[in-house]
Amino acid sequence: NIYPNPANDKLYIDGVDGKNVKVYDNMGRLVMNEIYQGSLNIKALPNGIYVVAVGNSAVKFVKE
Repeated sequence: NIYPNPANDKLYIDGVDGKNVKVYDNMGRLVMNEIYQGSLNIKALPNGIYVVAVGNSAVKFVKE
């Protein structure tokens, strides 16, 4: 579960503490790659559609 969606500055993901999280832009470019610790700071990302990937799972979210 990823929330809020759409998001402004922080993104929360249930059940992935301590796991590697990757965020890709709509062109498939890796824009974030970090260990999840309570939230993702997405404030610096431009507005748009992104995919967050953890292990073999991937979910789209919107940055406003």
